[in-house]
Amino acid sequence: MEEYIRFEFEGIKMVAKQSSFTKLERLYGFYFYDLTHPEEDEHFPDAIVKEGAALHNYWGSIMTDKPVEQVECHNSYYIADWALNADDEEGPAPNEDFVNCTQFYAYDFYVACVKDEEGVKFHRMDNFLELIESYSYPVQELMMDRKWNMPNKNTFEIHSIKELLKEELKGGLIVDPFANNNSFAHITNDLNPRYETDFHMDALEFLEMFDDESVDVVLFDPPYSPRQVKESYESVGLDTEGGKLTRASYWSNLKKEISRILRVGGKAISCGWNSGGMNNKEIFHINRIRLVAHGGNHNDTIITVSIKTKSIANEDIIENTRVSNNTGFQQMSLW
Repeated sequence: MEEYIRFEFEGIKMVAKQSSFTKLERLYGFYFYDLTHPEEDEHFPDAIVKEGAALHNYWGSIMTDKPVEQVECHNSYYIADWALNADDEEGPAPNEDFVNCTQFYAYDFYVACVKDEEGVKFHRMDNFLELIESYSYPVQELMMDRKWNMPNKNTFEIHSIKELLKEELKGGLIVDPFANNNSFAHITNDLNPRYETDFHMDALEFLEMFDDESVDVVLFDPPYSPRQVKESYESVGLDTEGGKLTRASYWSNLKKEISRILRVGGKAISCGWNSGGMNNKEIFHINRIRLVAHGGNHNDTIITVSIKTKSIANEDIIENTRVSNNTGFQQMSLW
């Protein structure tokens, strides 16, 4: 089982571990660095360096919510010095400028040396999703524009759409029920197991896992036509359940689930051949529409950015059984 350390230094929240961070751990909006250790000691990291710079004496990784300015300016920041201990033996000691540097000791070393020391917290993190703070997106006057790009079956790889996502994704928990190879979201799903997503479920079942108003952004890029739906299911050896998954009611239920799980101030970014967005003017306001023309006989790709403006009062919409207290996330545990 991997050990994690969470602490704060000069107003910067930090998490450290003795290996590289996984895809799930590499949350949107955070900064990553490497930790090195002296040749004489393999337990205690002595410096923070830019990610990828620790070619030798690698100890692990560090995640922060703000850039470590000393590292950004000078490429490294030493967090430990060498000094004589009580037995007159030279060993690593915390740099006086660093807060609670002893937190970085490996667990066995920590228990032996600072077991009774107060103010030192060493623990593993059960769920890195706890680090994502909710973000409220404002309602804005509708903005429309038109771009031209070559077509691409991976929608989020189209240049002007990728640029839109970079502009629109400001913070909060992001989920993607049709992720394909895309990694803009913290929690991803795709029916096809050959894609490296966190889940491989039907999109409706994936959305049903989330509690009411627990998500800040949903990226919604489903198949655009019944033919594309049929091809997607048949490509993984499944059928469309007698055509049920190609009916309008199935797609309507998907949008109802998105409406349910989004927080007020949450954002749905939907892709398709129309600008309907979430199709609910009572709950959603459309901030932005981008038409991406592809030339020739290709249909335009239309991106709609919708903001949820009020909670859902209609119990008929909230009719599906959900998992409470994140127990539904057990299968994406970090260990």
